[in-house]
Amino acid sequence: MSGINNACQHYKTIFDKTAAGIIIFEAETSRILEVNSYLLKWLGYSYKEVLCSPVHRLLGTLVQDIQGDIWVDYDDDLKQIKDGCCYKKDGSFVHVAVTASSIKFRDRDCIMVFARDITDRKQAEYELMQSENRFRVLFNSNNDAIFVFGLENRKPGNFLEVNDVACEVLGYTREELLKLTPMDIVAPENYEEVITQTDRLLVKGSLLFESVYITKDGKKIPVEKNSRLFSFNDKLAVLCITRDISERKITQEKLLNANQQLKDIIEFLPEAILVIDREHRVIAWNKAMEKMTGVSKGDILGRGNYTYSLPFYGKRRPMLIDLIDNQDDEIMKRYHYLNKRGEVLYAEGMAPCLNNGKGAFLWGAASPLYDANGNVVGAIEAVRDITEHHRMKEQLQYLATHDSLTNLPNRYSLQENVKRAVAKAKRGKKSALLFIDIDNFKLVNDTLGHAAGDELLIVLAKILGKNLREGDILARLGGDEFAVLLDDVTVEEAGAIGEELRLAVNAQEPCLIKQSTCFSYLTISIGIVMVDGDMDFEKLLSHADIALYSAKEKGRNKVSYIKPGEQNVRSKLSEVNQVTRLIKNAIKNDSFLLYFQPVYKVKEKKVSHYEVLLRLKNEKGELVYPGTIIPVAEQFGLMPEIDKRVVQSSLKVLREHPGLKLFVNLSGISLGNEKLLEVISVA
Repeated sequence: MSGINNACQHYKTIFDKTAAGIIIFEAETSRILEVNSYLLKWLGYSYKEVLCSPVHRLLGTLVQDIQGDIWVDYDDDLKQIKDGCCYKKDGSFVHVAVTASSIKFRDRDCIMVFARDITDRKQAEYELMQSENRFRVLFNSNNDAIFVFGLENRKPGNFLEVNDVACEVLGYTREELLKLTPMDIVAPENYEEVITQTDRLLVKGSLLFESVYITKDGKKIPVEKNSRLFSFNDKLAVLCITRDISERKITQEKLLNANQQLKDIIEFLPEAILVIDREHRVIAWNKAMEKMTGVSKGDILGRGNYTYSLPFYGKRRPMLIDLIDNQDDEIMKRYHYLNKRGEVLYAEGMAPCLNNGKGAFLWGAASPLYDANGNVVGAIEAVRDITEHHRMKEQLQYLATHDSLTNLPNRYSLQENVKRAVAKAKRGKKSALLFIDIDNFKLVNDTLGHAAGDELLIVLAKILGKNLREGDILARLGGDEFAVLLDDVTVEEAGAIGEELRLAVNAQEPCLIKQSTCFSYLTISIGIVMVDGDMDFEKLLSHADIALYSAKEKGRNKVSYIKPGEQNVRSKLSEVNQVTRLIKNAIKNDSFLLYFQPVYKVKEKKVSHYEVLLRLKNEKGELVYPGTIIPVAEQFGLMPEIDKRVVQSSLKVLREHPGLKLFVNLSGISLGNEKLLEVISVA
């Protein structure tokens, strides 16, 4: 502990004996937390007088420069701050060179300032100024009013010298003016400004600004004042060259009136308007823009540094209007649409911060702004909220590419994705197309109604979607048919995924809430074909359909794969087409053949009844059996019509042979068909 105390005392001694003033103040409150003895002696204060007092008391406006330089580039390195003044207790000041650094002091974020006396250097500078011929400066053939006045406690003191033009402009004699101060000849509304400008002058050394003088008879004259510090009779004084700018103000007023008319037109335009000057400062921000952004023109006019982008994007960044004079490729990429016609830029894009953070989709048009001489003086942008139009456009695009029932991509969307997959396959990256069909789905529609069927399709879509990889595309083709496009897979991987989907559906027992019904028997059949780059969408879909047919033939609830281009695929496709055509012709021409197979009771040695068997003959007159007919008929939804024909023909036979007993086999789909029941009842 003794060692620590000794070290602390050692550093305290160094701190106090350093030949420079040291001030430590809290960054947040600007309150002084510590000063060294050198500073106290130098400025004439006691320790208690400065502790916890505002640091501005000692450093004046120099504090803003220190805080700005330190916090703009926050680190622990000492930074050279421009020269300024330290103020003594008696009101006088000392010129100082300042360095500063951010530090942690007593667990607070603080700034430590080192101030070194540069009075001698400043004095040398003043003497150099004094060496100039002040009377030559003051009274050479200058047509402007010239004033010289002293400084008292950092405020303007009495006039020390004036020229004849100053007397003529203000209506005073020289003797009268030398009894006055600058505060006596400025308009009351400019008092605070004069004090502020004097403080700035003491820091900067020279200053140009506008003010208003009051003549002896009370007339107001707008003036431009060019002031600078110099040494006059070995004292710091201010040389102020003043020019009457009444004519300029009248011209400006006329221009302002003309501009105001233009601004009034812009102000009440229905579209949001933003106008900037060449320095990208806002010079117009109309009512429509205020309404759109929630930012009043009073808070934005004159602001630059991309401030106008904040209400749109939440950060400072170039907008469409800034592309007029700077073709920034990165900014251009952020727009959904960008086009240039002549000198006008048109764009559409999202502004995420509008509408209380909900965002808005905007249309904008920006063009250069010219003056009467054809010089570019800025740019103007008109902005329109097209969120609703864009939403409707997106909705139409969505409806064009998605199934309205399941919200899955539709056939068109799948086709576009398959086209891209075919292109990838030609470059060696293969994909797989899965064709999925719900087994015996028509039974659901016929027994529970189409609303139940729709609900089941939605449930199945969710089951399939949950069991696919990210990036896989699940689409509904129509009815109970779905398709899946698997990107970058082998045959084995495609088969494994298909099997996972089949098992996932088997494992579920989907329930229809509206129907209060659950399905324990829901199964799917899947046909798979690889996308190898040799076939287009329609051919791929046909091959996948054949693969699906093969799965159905094997008893449903199966996954079947067919290699593209194989001969058996073509023959299978041809066979399916032939059988389908044969069935449709038989329905149209009522050309089904019925065979009646007797069923014997062995014990009684007599016929119990006859089982009605369905047959067809092809173009060659050969019999086509149910094993070939029924799978195709079920796949293409032809079974209800076949059952109807069989029942009608059987009833006709019974009318002709009343004692005959017939057994008719019906498909599961037809069992719940009310129309078939009507056919039987009528007969």
